[in-house]
Amino acid sequence: MSGHATRRNSTPPTGQPDVTAVPAGWWVRPAGSGAADPMDPAFAALPDPDGATTVIVGAAGGPPPPASAVAAFLLAMAPARQDDVIVALYGRGLAGERALPGQLAELTGRAVLAQHGLLLTGPDGAAQVVAIDGPAASAWCPFVQHCLHVPGTSPTVIRWHDPAPGLRGLGAGDYRLAGDWVVRLVPAGLVLRQEGAPPNTALDAAAFDPARLDLIVDHPRGELPDGVLAALGRLADALPRPARRRLRVVLPPGTAEAEALRMRWAVPAPQHIRRAAGGGGSAVGGGGGSAVGRGPGGTGPRPVVPATALAVTAAGRMRLVDPAASRPSG
Repeated sequence: MSGHATRRNSTPPTGQPDVTAVPAGWWVRPAGSGAADPMDPAFAALPDPDGATTVIVGAAGGPPPPASAVAAFLLAMAPARQDDVIVALYGRGLAGERALPGQLAELTGRAVLAQHGLLLTGPDGAAQVVAIDGPAASAWCPFVQHCLHVPGTSPTVIRWHDPAPGLRGLGAGDYRLAGDWVVRLVPAGLVLRQEGAPPNTALDAAAFDPARLDLIVDHPRGELPDGVLAALGRLADALPRPARRRLRVVLPPGTAEAEALRMRWAVPAPQHIRRAAGGGGSAVGGGGGSAVGRGPGGTGPRPVVPATALAVTAAGRMRLVDPAASRPSG
């Protein structure tokens, strides 16, 4: 394994800010970050078991490099490696900016497979994806481990684990909550909506933040039936303790004070009311909200998306592949 990692790290792409070779692949930090601490968890991150190059972006407690710098780094990699990369998010995003993997997908014109944390050895010796808030904060395991970002579309959850016992899974990270209400796992946490309602794609694309687990209500004015509120309370109580400590309830624009109070009685947690976004979407964030990506209805040209597919490896993991590479010639 170490020999394979050495070959992978022998020639770094040039012109990038503070790039450090680590056992998992590369660690990309903002320019001027200084010497990397060899005791940092980034050096303990495990290489991808299927041989993909892991690009760790950011550092604990700090912002990531600019998306343009990370995109340039990805494009500077050898062409044979560009479709075999995992972008591991480390540290916090920038307030008011769209999710970094979505930006990278648009800037590079390629699908980006994002990992919400570092692949570390757990207490039981098994590898697990772990998110770290900051240097002194406890680590936790996000529900969404891997997410695929394709230019011009909402992210697709690829690998995840159940947020709480007893939920009825519907596939692709969706769960039945109560009646015709479902919760969906997304990078930012969970989205609650009524089955059959048109999804707010901006909410599904909201950025992952290791310091928070958002419970986002995607329903006009947030007027939820009593049974749904009770089910949300049970779900919140059943969350793993590290996730419960980070829980924040995100309510829709225009939520009345009385409705916010009903929610607080059901789910005692900090609340945030989204502001209405200009293009008919919504915003999620701190300090009044921040715009988060655009769905297929967004404005502006879309980059050409190279042919990309997901393949299942012998170990049962997902990886990006170029369909043409495996197609027989002639």
